Amino acid sequence: MRRFDLIEPKSLQEACVIIGDDPEAKLIAGGTALLAIIKQGLYLPQTPLE
Repeated sequence: MRRFDLIEPKSLQEACVIIGDDPEAKLIAGGTALLAIIKQGLYLPQTPLE
């Protein structure tokens, strides 16, 4: 599995700043399903935000 950094912003404002600064940032929910998809190589977010 490829490495990535999970970002956990403390506020909506912080999340908005991260998304604005990084076009690869993606909002995620339901990490269990996402982890399975990443392990299968179907999707790898560059900058996932929980």
